[in-house]
Amino acid sequence: MIEQIKAYKFSILIALAIVAALLIPSYAFSKISSPTGMDKIVHFGLFFIFTLVYIVEFKKEKHKFPGFQHGALIAFGFVIASELLQLFSRSRRFELLDVAAGILGSATVLAIFKLLSLKEKNR
Repeated sequence: MIEQIKAYKFSILIALAIVAALLIPSYAFSKISSPTGMDKIVHFGLFFIFTLVYIVEFKKEKHKFPGFQHGALIAFGFVIASELLQLFSRSRRFELLDVAAGILGSATVLAIFKLLSLKEKNR
């Protein structure tokens, strides 16, 4: 168990940071001006980074890329779970567009690594 935690330490740290960031009360950001839709870009970026780090750590530990379904289950599951957590916050709410942005960020990384794994197989 400890070895698994060590192998995925950065994925775990990033996941905890994402959950913490998504649960910060929205009024904490009220003085920060941002263009419309900026939160969707942030969701895309957060889950892009999480998925990227997870896949890199998986490859380092297992010496292969995770299967697309495996990666999608982990990444998309985390996107949905983190958005559902916002239902327990007084100042946050569940938004399907946030889920879509997060899934798109994760799917982008998964697609890139799928192409890389296909290229690796063809060598």
